[in-house]
Amino acid sequence: MQFTEYVSKQIEPAIEDISSLSENSRKHIQKLIFTNVVNQFDIMIDNMILNNVRYYSIYNYLSSKMTKTITEQELINMLIDYENITNAIIERLKTAAKEAVLRQRHSLKLKFLLESLNLKDYITKRPMVQAGTGKVDKDVKQTKVKVPQSLLGYADWLYSRRNGIVHGSSSNVYLENDRQQLKKLYDFECPKRLQITIGSTKNAVTFYTNIVEIIQHQIHTI
Repeated sequence: MQFTEYVSKQIEPAIEDISSLSENSRKHIQKLIFTNVVNQFDIMIDNMILNNVRYYSIYNYLSSKMTKTITEQELINMLIDYENITNAIIERLKTAAKEAVLRQRHSLKLKFLLESLNLKDYITKRPMVQAGTGKVDKDVKQTKVKVPQSLLGYADWLYSRRNGIVHGSSSNVYLENDRQQLKKLYDFECPKRLQITIGSTKNAVTFYTNIVEIIQHQIHTI
């Protein structure tokens, strides 16, 4: 997947480059690197959903949301142009995906994708992420570290940290809406302040890479 290639060619070399710098010298660039990792994973989710709108579970959901009626003239125009009718249908499905799925919260988009690929074991609320490394493991035990350890909770937490960087006016704080959503959706008491380090980015890379591996394995078996 493009995400894995992006990590190996862009993110990992960048992390290595700034590792020799002092914390004060690298604090801004490491935030940028962290944000780029999260953004690229979010883009990957969007693209996987859009590129697979004909996959039966995604199609079934999207078609149930397509309640707009079309006129007889529109139908005839589509049928006459039979060579492009498949493309027209795909574009309508993509529009439905953008409206019904891609506008949702990051972790809910990930949940939708995992459900669509029949990876429901990974969307439970039980601990599944090692707090200190970001590694995904079904046998993880709950720790006292202040990090959500369910897979979706951890994904939501990472994106909330990204939001704090991008929309937080350089104040190193979580957005209040993100704190509320983390509590509502994943029962996580999110602190007000956030800190991004090289370790934060490495953990995010490990987490996202593990999810990509899980998805790739599932795609090859269905």
